[in-house]
Amino acid sequence: MLAEEPDPQWSPVASGQLHDYLTQQLGDRFEFPVIECQTDICEIQAAGYANGNLDSDMRDFQMIVNNMHRQPWWNELGFDEQTLSTTQKQARPLFIVYVTRK
Repeated sequence: MLAEEPDPQWSPVASGQLHDYLTQQLGDRFEFPVIECQTDICEIQAAGYANGNLDSDMRDFQMIVNNMHRQPWWNELGFDEQTLSTTQKQARPLFIVYVTRK
């Protein structure tokens, strides 16, 4: 992420689409301190809330991310791969997702 500059045409559209998808699917169950796209890669940071259900938050977030490739905008924006890292801290689920484009 640090080595790339934003693509002025693609980056804002891709970031906006990822944000819209995640918030539409997950509502206000998570906060998203980072949803940022550069030229060929996007980073998403997400955190569940401490008062949430840790198991269902972990499961639901992973399912939503795994289903991104089925969305019509996935191919339209040229996305091709994603990676997901999960952890938890003080009963909060934490996620980092990287999405790349072709």
